Amino acid sequence: MGLLSISRWAFEQGLLCSPNNWNCMEKLLEILIAIRDEVACLSVASLILMNWPSHHRALHVKKTIEDVEPVPFAPRGIDILEPKHAKLEFSNKRKSADNVLNQETRKRSKRGATLQLVEAKWTSVLDGIISLLTAKNVKADENHCANTETRCSDTEGTVKGLGYNTVDVVLSIGTSKPMESAGESENVLYRDGESLQSHDGTPTVKEKDVNSDREHPHERRSRRLERLRSRKPEKDENESNGKDLSHAITQFLDSFILKGASTAYKTDSSGNADISNPEIPTYTSDRETDDVKQFLLKICKNNGPCHIGFMLLEEIAHIDIPFQDYFANFVELEKLTRGWAQDRSALCSLFLAELYYDRAICSGSPSTSSELSDSSYHLCKVIESVAMELPLSVEKMNSTSFDLDKENCKAEIRSSDKTERNASDTSKSCSNSNGSISSNMFCDETSSSNTDYVFWIRFFWLSGCLSLAQECKEKAYKEFNVALSLLRSSSKTNSSREFIPLPHSKLVKFLTADRILREINLIKLDYLLWKNDENINNITHTEFKELLPPLLLSTNDVYGGNAYDLPSKSENVISLELGALDVLISACERAKPMNVNIYLDSHRRKIQVLTVAAGMVGSITPHKGNISSDADFVEAMNRNRLDSVVDAVKDVSRSVSTAKDVIDQCDTSDGQEGLSSLVHIIGNIQSLLLTIMCAAVKMIVWRKLSCSGTSDEADQLESSCLVDAAIAFCKLQHLDPTISVKTQVDLIVAVHDLLAEYGLCCAGRDGQGEEGTFLKFAVKHLMALDVKLKSQLNPNGMEGDSLLKSGRAEDSVTDDRSICDDKHNSEDEEESELEEMQSSIDSALDQAFFCLYGLKINPDSCSEDDLAVHKNASRGDYQTKEQCADVFQYVLPYAKELSKTGLVKLRRVLRAIRKHFPQPPSEILVNNPLDNFLDGPDSCEKILCEIYDTHGSREAVLNVLFPGERGYEAFKKLSADSSEPYSDVYGSLYHYITEAEDTSPSDKYTGFVLKKEGGEFVEQSANLFKYDLLYNPLRFESWQRLSSLYDEEVDLLLNDGSKHISILDWRTNTALIQRVEAGRRHSRRSLMMSLILAKTIPDQVEMHELLALVYYDSVQNVVPFYDQRSILPVKDATWDINCQNSLKQFEKAFELLSQWLHAFYLGKLCEKLGQSPAKAFSYYKKAITLNPTAVDPVYRMHASRLKLLYTRGKQNLNVIQVVADYTYNQSTKENVLSMLGSSEQNDNALDDAEGNKLVKPDLLDKAWHILYDDCLHALGTCVEGELKHFHKARYKLAQGFYRRGEAGDLERAKEELSFCFKSTRSSFTVNMWEIDGAVRKGRRKNPNIGVSRKNLEVSLSESSRKFITCIRKYMILYLDLLEKNMDLWTLERAYTYLRTDKRFALCLGDIVPVGLGKYLQVLTAAIRDPEIRRVCGDVSTEQLLEKMFGVFMDHANMLADISTIPEVNSPELSESNLYGYIHQYIHLLESDVRVDVLEALNEKIRKRFKTPKLTNSNFAKICKHASLSWCRCILIKLASITPLPESMDTDNQPVPLSNGLLLYVDLQPDELLISSPDGPTQFKGLDMNWFETLARIKNIPIRQTSEDNMETAVTVMKSTYNFYRDSSCGTFPSGINLYTVTPSQASVEGLLQQAPGIVDTLDLSIPRKLLLWVYTLVHGRYCNISAVVKYCDEMKVRPALLITGVLAVQRFILHIISFLLQARNKRGTLTAAASSQVTPPAPHSSVSSHVTSKE
Repeated sequence: MGLLSISRWAFEQGLLCSPNNWNCMEKLLEILIAIRDEVACLSVASLILMNWPSHHRALHVKKTIEDVEPVPFAPRGIDILEPKHAKLEFSNKRKSADNVLNQETRKRSKRGATLQLVEAKWTSVLDGIISLLTAKNVKADENHCANTETRCSDTEGTVKGLGYNTVDVVLSIGTSKPMESAGESENVLYRDGESLQSHDGTPTVKEKDVNSDREHPHERRSRRLERLRSRKPEKDENESNGKDLSHAITQFLDSFILKGASTAYKTDSSGNADISNPEIPTYTSDRETDDVKQFLLKICKNNGPCHIGFMLLEEIAHIDIPFQDYFANFVELEKLTRGWAQDRSALCSLFLAELYYDRAICSGSPSTSSELSDSSYHLCKVIESVAMELPLSVEKMNSTSFDLDKENCKAEIRSSDKTERNASDTSKSCSNSNGSISSNMFCDETSSSNTDYVFWIRFFWLSGCLSLAQECKEKAYKEFNVALSLLRSSSKTNSSREFIPLPHSKLVKFLTADRILREINLIKLDYLLWKNDENINNITHTEFKELLPPLLLSTNDVYGGNAYDLPSKSENVISLELGALDVLISACERAKPMNVNIYLDSHRRKIQVLTVAAGMVGSITPHKGNISSDADFVEAMNRNRLDSVVDAVKDVSRSVSTAKDVIDQCDTSDGQEGLSSLVHIIGNIQSLLLTIMCAAVKMIVWRKLSCSGTSDEADQLESSCLVDAAIAFCKLQHLDPTISVKTQVDLIVAVHDLLAEYGLCCAGRDGQGEEGTFLKFAVKHLMALDVKLKSQLNPNGMEGDSLLKSGRAEDSVTDDRSICDDKHNSEDEEESELEEMQSSIDSALDQAFFCLYGLKINPDSCSEDDLAVHKNASRGDYQTKEQCADVFQYVLPYAKELSKTGLVKLRRVLRAIRKHFPQPPSEILVNNPLDNFLDGPDSCEKILCEIYDTHGSREAVLNVLFPGERGYEAFKKLSADSSEPYSDVYGSLYHYITEAEDTSPSDKYTGFVLKKEGGEFVEQSANLFKYDLLYNPLRFESWQRLSSLYDEEVDLLLNDGSKHISILDWRTNTALIQRVEAGRRHSRRSLMMSLILAKTIPDQVEMHELLALVYYDSVQNVVPFYDQRSILPVKDATWDINCQNSLKQFEKAFELLSQWLHAFYLGKLCEKLGQSPAKAFSYYKKAITLNPTAVDPVYRMHASRLKLLYTRGKQNLNVIQVVADYTYNQSTKENVLSMLGSSEQNDNALDDAEGNKLVKPDLLDKAWHILYDDCLHALGTCVEGELKHFHKARYKLAQGFYRRGEAGDLERAKEELSFCFKSTRSSFTVNMWEIDGAVRKGRRKNPNIGVSRKNLEVSLSESSRKFITCIRKYMILYLDLLEKNMDLWTLERAYTYLRTDKRFALCLGDIVPVGLGKYLQVLTAAIRDPEIRRVCGDVSTEQLLEKMFGVFMDHANMLADISTIPEVNSPELSESNLYGYIHQYIHLLESDVRVDVLEALNEKIRKRFKTPKLTNSNFAKICKHASLSWCRCILIKLASITPLPESMDTDNQPVPLSNGLLLYVDLQPDELLISSPDGPTQFKGLDMNWFETLARIKNIPIRQTSEDNMETAVTVMKSTYNFYRDSSCGTFPSGINLYTVTPSQASVEGLLQQAPGIVDTLDLSIPRKLLLWVYTLVHGRYCNISAVVKYCDEMKVRPALLITGVLAVQRFILHIISFLLQARNKRGTLTAAASSQVTPPAPHSSVSSHVTSKE
């Protein structure tokens, strides 16, 4: 059916159902070829190849469409393809159309012509008409897409086609409109108002309506077809276009342009950016096709080619078609049809006049061009056509006049400038005065429609341009004013009309009020500056400042040349405007005060003009097309103007600095309005500089890519242009004070990255010819920002304000807690933002310095890898002193402006420089005068004091530092001669190194200064200050920091020494003592120099205070010099002088500035010097008044009152009166004074006896108690709430209770002080912290609602040595209180803590004996007194003695000295008494026969005392007593379990396993009663209860013990074996005899034969005898002692239970054997005796040979 669109839709629906159906794909591909939808065809071919890569037809189609090398003037792409498919038939539409055409041609008249159009384009129609008019048969041209055929049977002699009476136009729409359906080559014939149909009967005119509702928009050919055909294979289309540098840079820096800049500057400042203007409608191909078709319908009834040409010009004049190259043919068509009888419309004549004028301007010689005449001709035709409709009055036309007189112009400009300051109003006034009649004539009398406005605006604009071309400037001025007035009137009636589009013009695309106003201003400017040369010298700079801004700065855009001249020859116009701008800039610079807005706006206009003149913005020469590459851009630029652009950019940079100074000096009275206008100008300049930077980058990149052999001078010019523009861009941002620090840093980083991208971050030269202009600017500004940021972090600034606000909030009772939290959160956010900004500044500075000098100035912020290595000429390798000196000279100005924190960023640079300047020349250091001053005699201190008191001169101070005949001048000359040529480096380097380096030892680890490296560190740091003072002896900062360094060293030595060195070791370490003395001396003298050089009151007060504290520190009773026990400060003459000096310095400080701290120390010094208590109390009262919230003066006041009461206050009226004058509660004072009957204080003698007689003693005692309670109450307020850890007041409270000594006071004192030595986890520990007076952030305070009571807080910090001193003092008092309260268990815990604590082991080592002595006092008292034992918890005596033994084991060497300790001083704790308790404990254990305890006791003694005999005689006695008691207990145990003869049952007694020896034992109790004569007499002998047990052991045979005692026997055997191995002390009792008996014959059948036996006495040691005895008891048989020992050695490793089990089995077997023997005895009872009577052996009998003896 030929319905290809429906067929396409059907196949596409099939693919939706079956996406991989190859049949549908192939058929759809052929359908699309037939329709000529190239895009869809390529997509389907690609889809086929995805499934079948080798598909032949799809490959062919894709290759044909994407052919990258088409044959010129030949069909391309899909036009080459023809549809073909085995199952589809396609009719040949082209051939059928030709046949129809041939048939129609034969029917045409011979006088007619046919114009066949291949496509619906104006160029086709125009070319066809011209070809007909010129009587030329032009063949079809594929590029122009038009062909014509004449149907004249006559010869071609018809004159230029005018003989054709009609023209039939045939449009082939099959290929011209790809989106139309059916895809066939159909022809539409336009003739006589009919639309002839094609062969299939379908009216093709309506084809567009059919296709508009189609479902597939991809059937239309898109612009992408050309890219598909022209792109290179295997490359993305975006890559082929290259990188858009301008867009990238603009996007990179556009966010930093200050707000307020108009878009006109940001897009195109040339005024030729009409194409990019969104309000100008674009003329699309679809619209062109519709317009052409509509036109073809209009000319269906035509009268030949001339008629069609006439109508075509009329049609084009009414359609806004953008300029095309074929517009020149319209001029030719106009000339061919000028003879047509019909008159042209006014709009068409105006259109033709504009075309001719445009061609004249572009011709190269507009003045002599004939086109200007033609333009004037058509303009006259406009007037003629209007005049025919509306007659004009010549008188009205002549009523306008214009006079370019200078005075009138000047007056006009002045009046307009002063009233409105707006150039547009100035032009409006001109237009109103000169063109009001014309405006009314042509608008009001004709029509007020917008179309008339546009028409007449165009008319007067063109008329003015033609007048300028004819040098009629007055007429041009008048006509431009009329055009301007009309345009403004049109804008009022139609607010959306801001410009008049002129799309058909090649140069001026649209008319604006700004464009017209510029032409008016140029005429005025030319008249003012060039036409009055004789009067220009008479105009002052003030008049220029008023005259020129309206003419130069009233317009926004810049245009290349004026309205009538060629842009390439517009140098005169540009020179005129630049010259005028220079005059205006010079006038602004000379004006006082300077108008910054006009000054900067003039520079803005100058750069704007130069960028347009140089071709960086817009286009000043006609181009065939848009600039498509950087090469075209560079080629189009006017390099002659590049030098001027660079100079203008530098002028902007300089002018910005000048404007910055002016803005900083004057007040911004204009307020926000003035700032906004200035920001608007700054933003515009930044936009222009950004344009210059883009152009410079394009030139640099193009030069690198083209490798052109240009000179280095050109490269430097382009690089300088980029760098200078970047610097000026940044400087302009700094003019706005509202720009944040972060934004400024980000801009510098962004510009640095941009310059580094092209290797130019170190390019450019400053005024001295040095490279790195931008980097030096960046470093300077970043350092200034760093200083500004540090000022924001100043505690006196932001934090101080926040503290003030928080303090006010605390005074309010109804403050909302959430508001406080929000404030804290906001403060935290601000702090984090400041830290982030600080980090960004550090990073930017690091990178800038690294690029400039190759050095990383802040190694702590980031690693070396974080810094980018840019393409720069780094000078970081400083090999010579000259290089270092050059760098230092550059860094020095920045270092002077930086704070100490900012100088840290220069640390790396300063270190590199110091490598070449480690110290001053040796000539200066040979006899260093500063060392002589610091270590010289003390007389210099007196001289310095006299100089300060008498306000001595500078020379007097230098004479002290540099004594001798020649003095300082000679030394100065020596230093200058030896330091040349680097005097500046030596004079400043060491000062800034000390600022940048960390010279404080406090930041090191604890105990650092005590070591050798710590001393070396302090010495090296001090040398830096000394080096600087050699060149600057009167530098206050260096003396001040040197004194701080020495003072810090002394402070750390004493603080760390008090913690890590015992007092005894400190006093023996002479090196540390000498360092402290030297440090104090150096600190004093440095402070005296600082005091003399101090200029301000705060500095003088600080120096007085520090110097007073140095003196005061030497008189304090603190560790490590003093132990608060026996080693105390000696109050000699030196001590008194130091107190007096400290008092003097505090008094001077208090005179200069009254501070509570000065009054506080003055009171303490008055007490130390023994002055009147009233004077000291008065100082304390002043301190309280100056700082009501400080707890320190309150505590000191009432602690001193309390001390005065318990030392001198009882029965002393004057003391009571002084104390009563400074009571805590006013009522107490009134009460006491009323009791005493006096209200005045006697400050004289305190011990006045006469005064005491006047008051009764009981009344004095009552007053004393009242005042005492007042002091205790006042001290109690110092430990309330958050002050609970203010331990000083607790100590004084405890001491007050203790010294009063009334009922319950001791317990109260102990409880009060126990807070410092007790916690929830332990009954005794150091629960104290150093008092910190620093203000803690976020500290909560109790508002004490409803109570008129002030909140006290700690304001004075406590040093570590003072803290250790307090611990020692409190510990001694607390131990005494525990001893007084008989708190045994707390004393035991205290003693254990002091002995085992690691934290304060070195600090409290000498207090361990004190704690032990107090513990022993209570322990011995509890042993002696049952009542004390009851208080201690009914503890038994044995437990107490056991604790005493534990003390003996731990501190045996200390027991001899316990009683002599001053804090103990108890004769009851003598050594003999203490050892008596140990003997008592051993005797107690022996009485109870505690074998196991005695065994453990002897084991402890043996391990504790290796050689007790050599240690101490008392130790030896203890060891002997313990060993003897152990022996006796074993003996008693053996005697108690040994079976006696009378208790033996012969029936149950087992028979020995063999006929061996029998062991007998014989004890002599009398000898056992005799102890060693060295032992205590009260413990001699044994308990008589055990005597009877031993007395029964008389020649008893040792047999196996009974079952009940077997387990005890085994235990005793183990203990006896240990006694045998461990006993080594003393002589044991000799009353133990062992001997063996050998029976004469063996038993036969259970009968023992009676016969005398052989007796052998065993000569063994007592331990061996006991071991043999117990072995026989366990085993029931005698064995050799060596075998017994061996057995015990083996059994030592076996479990005792195993032994018990074996013995049980053995007893069971013996019982069975005995039972069997008794059963076989038929005679009855056995008659065998139980034992034979044996004669005891003589003591001297020999031992049997088989017995081994061992003593």
